[in-house]
Amino acid sequence: MPEKDPNLWALLAAWLAHHSPTIYGFSLAVGVAIVRVIYGGGTVRQMILEGALCGLLSLTLTSGLDLIGLPISAAAFVGGMVGFIGTEAVREFAMKWIGTKVED
Repeated sequence: MPEKDPNLWALLAAWLAHHSPTIYGFSLAVGVAIVRVIYGGGTVRQMILEGALCGLLSLTLTSGLDLIGLPISAAAFVGGMVGFIGTEAVREFAMKWIGTKVED
């Protein structure tokens, strides 16, 4: 019975403590996106899909924070911004940025 092993709970607590900024950024992106869709009058389907997409996009961006010189503690900021502006705006920005880099 693994649930009775005290080491399991210690390992779980250590994992949560180590990954808490990423988990918080993901949760914040999902929550803000859901509230934004509700506020805009979207459907339940839009709410679920936009929340999931924003959460996954924030996980993607959070994993690359050290590549651009930002600390992992900025994960909440990234998650909140992704949830606030939405996946379409992030996609448009990325396509413009990639287009300028390809032209050079």
